[in-house]
Amino acid sequence: MTRGTFVLITNDRVFTSIQFNGDMYFWEPGHGNDAMAAIRNIRKPEDFEVAILEFNRMHHDYDLDEDKAIESIMKLDGNEIDIAGNKWLRWTDYTFYKNASDKDIVLHCEDEDVSLRPYCSMALCYGKADYKNIPEKYWRNYPEQMESPEDPRPQIPRLIRKTGYRRLFIIRKDLQMTPGKLASQVAHCAEGYWLHIIRSWEAGQTYLSKFANIGDYRFTGDLDGGIYENYVNGTITKTVCEARNKNHLLKAKEKALELGLKEGIDFGLIRDLCLTELEPEDEDGRTTTGIWFRPLPDDVAHEISKKYQLYR
Repeated sequence: MTRGTFVLITNDRVFTSIQFNGDMYFWEPGHGNDAMAAIRNIRKPEDFEVAILEFNRMHHDYDLDEDKAIESIMKLDGNEIDIAGNKWLRWTDYTFYKNASDKDIVLHCEDEDVSLRPYCSMALCYGKADYKNIPEKYWRNYPEQMESPEDPRPQIPRLIRKTGYRRLFIIRKDLQMTPGKLASQVAHCAEGYWLHIIRSWEAGQTYLSKFANIGDYRFTGDLDGGIYENYVNGTITKTVCEARNKNHLLKAKEKALELGLKEGIDFGLIRDLCLTELEPEDEDGRTTTGIWFRPLPDDVAHEISKKYQLYR
């Protein structure tokens, strides 16, 4: 069981998260890359707490009180932290550091001293810069995705975060669907966005041509760069949440519209034809069972899903 802990360094305090037990390494199917993505743009303890709660929801689902997710473990005088001599920072397999201060922080590790630049993050293994267990970019300074306007240093190259997008599906719990029916509704959610892209050729957004002789179609179209880089070439993460009833489900639609998402393009409702086990609820003989979202940045997906729990 590979453990992991998060650490936030501010100008005057050092904060740690609870310890997560299980799969906190970097190789598949570990959560190390997601851990680095979670803290990459953190600036203050409040953001740190939100990131830890979301990481817990994504990967461990501990019964965790919000006020116990993080704690301040020490006051920071100067710019040095003794990792080797601090049990809170040393005795865990992986420690994920974020320097949210405006100064270089020197981490005195067991094997060497490591300098962590402002607004950067890195990971250590048992208090060491262990190149065997940690990708090199994560024990050398790993910059934020977005440059900070407060950072007086020259801009560092932008690195594309590979784990920062996810698909969000929300399914009604009150319908008490059988496992097979539930699986089919989730599958409809998974197909929703890609079917929209293929079908949008009618509006001139994509190009679909038919080979007259063989009856096949050729499809070409544009795909958002963020979705391609962070989802298609990322971890293709999906989260399935439950809604108590139809009204609760439609709250997600309202939130999406508030965030500027467009129905039928960025998200869509799943409306079952009621040909098998469900009874029609709507005048057209259908029943609304769920809602799908296109691949969204984690923080946007969280804004929508934070009022919903994982489907159980």
